[in-house]
Amino acid sequence: MSYDYYFYKVKQSTAEDLAKGTYEELLETYGDDDFLFLNQFPFEELHSNGDLTVDEIESITEGGVSLFIDASMKNKELDVIRVGKDGLKALIEAYRKRVIRQFRQLLGEERDSLGRTTRELQEDTARAQLYEWENNPPYDFSTRNGVSGSLRYEYVIFELVYQYKTLTDEDEVLFCGH
Repeated sequence: MSYDYYFYKVKQSTAEDLAKGTYEELLETYGDDDFLFLNQFPFEELHSNGDLTVDEIESITEGGVSLFIDASMKNKELDVIRVGKDGLKALIEAYRKRVIRQFRQLLGEERDSLGRTTRELQEDTARAQLYEWENNPPYDFSTRNGVSGSLRYEYVIFELVYQYKTLTDEDEVLFCGH
């Protein structure tokens, strides 16, 4: 099981070229000595996350196919799945469900996993939001891409919807874990 999950965007023509490549060809073009790492490929990172559930991963990868089809790429710890816009939409839905669950906990409809009372959970949430707005605003003027630097699901959802809406017919969405 992976610890970090990534969504990437790549042009479909590039994805097709990569799919046909052998390990040796890809290593020669993108590799570093004897190793081939995902960050060496011409992928644009859309999002990363370290805590997806098994159900969320299954939803994201449903209908997806492996990017690398050459036999020499099997068992190279480069399991990249072409999930398309549907995979990105599944992530957005998973995050939406997490936000709903959080608000249900705040209303006392569910107790959190730490056993906190509704009042304690409300106070912790308000303090965390206040700290973020005072010390680390959830918007970012310093980068060209993206609107928010926040890791809160509410902001990430809007970031992902923006990414989803700006995908063209020539773009391919990839998902991988490592």
